[in-house]
Amino acid sequence: GAQNIPPLTYDNVKFSGGGTKTAGGPLVVNRNLTINPGVTFSGGAYGHSLYGSWVNGGSFIAGTGTNELLGSANVNIAGPTTFNMLKISKSIPTAVVTLGDPVETASLVMSRTRANRPISGPPCLRRGPRNCPNCFTFRRRCT
Repeated sequence: GAQNIPPLTYDNVKFSGGGTKTAGGPLVVNRNLTINPGVTFSGGAYGHSLYGSWVNGGSFIAGTGTNELLGSANVNIAGPTTFNMLKISKSIPTAVVTLGDPVETASLVMSRTRANRPISGPPCLRRGPRNCPNCFTFRRRCT
């Protein structure tokens, strides 16, 4: 059911058991963050730091905070997700972020990062959707 998540440093985070999981402050996740089906994660007004993959099988309410992908590991963003602000700050320039589904964000900052797709061809970064002309959308391929 519903749960408030304390602002701590975690190894892996798996949100499960249904309901809404609400961040009570900034979260630091040293490996992967997984939102299981039937679960909503509400990020609130906080910045969250992730050193592993983001797996969204449920739903995510971005709030007004920034989600940041950090560290040197190659990671995935899986599951359609809309972020308020997404910052990808990998510690080495060869780190790869693989996008498995469309990712939307109102603000995007990337440094020392290569975006990768599991299909051939370069990833596509576009402005939009139409109802958010200042947003950015990653897609598997430009159509």
